[in-house]
This record gives sequence, C-alpha cells and structure tokens, in this order.
Amino acid sequence: MIQLKRGTNGVWFWTLLLLLLLSVGPSHQWSLFDWFGGGYNGELSHFSGAVGRDDILCAKRLVGRGTRLPINIPFTTSIPIRAYLAEASDFNRNGFQVGVRSGNLDSNSVTLFIAGPRALPYYVMVDFFCTP
Repeated sequence: MIQLKRGTNGVWFWTLLLLLLLSVGPSHQWSLFDWFGGGYNGELSHFSGAVGRDDILCAKRLVGRGTRLPINIPFTTSIPIRAYLAEASDFNRNGFQVGVRSGNLDSNSVTLFIAGPRALPYYVMVDFFCTP
C-alpha cells in the first residue's frame, strides 16, 4: 500500500488532472459520457436494395461536414429507384444510421433519414441507383 505524506493528496489530484487534460488535447472530441458506453456508434457505410447490370447512378446528394442530425433526404425521379448507398468521407469512431422515412425502393420517390452524432465530423455522400 502506498503511504502518502500528510497534505500531498491535493498535489496528486492536480497532477493526475493535468496529465489527463494534456493527454486529451484540444483537437479530440470526447466526453466522460462516451467512456461509459454512452457515445453514438453506427456504421460508416450503408447500402440497401439491389443494383442490376443495366441500372444507372441517377443522383448524388452530399450531407456536409458539421451538419446537425437527424436530417431527411428526399429524392424523386421519373424512373424507379432501385438502391441507395451512403458512405462517410473519413474513418471515425462515431458512425451514422440510415433508414427509409417515407416511400420505398422500387418506386419513384423515397425519403431517407440519417441519424448520428449531433454534428457530422465528416461528410456523407448518398448515391441513388435507378432502372432506366
């Protein structure tokens, strides 16, 4: 057992606190809440649907870095939407989730819902594939 001299407990506390603050640095984004499993964790890439040999890339949507989530991404076209692909631009421990808010694949209109960290630390590119 470690014996501390009387009056040195405060010195140890402030030394440990200073080392903790220096190890984190100003460029890292974290919180004590994240340490205990409360941080958001999703995927960095999502795909849904089926892309046929003759299908085309009919639209791209960009969700910018720093965008506040959750958001909706509506897309309407005159030809059936067969699939979508959403990918993050960078690796990050905080991913995102994508779902269909309204409409559906194999129709002419779909609204995707993107949820994740409060502000995206990367941009997300969403590709829509259609049957000509």
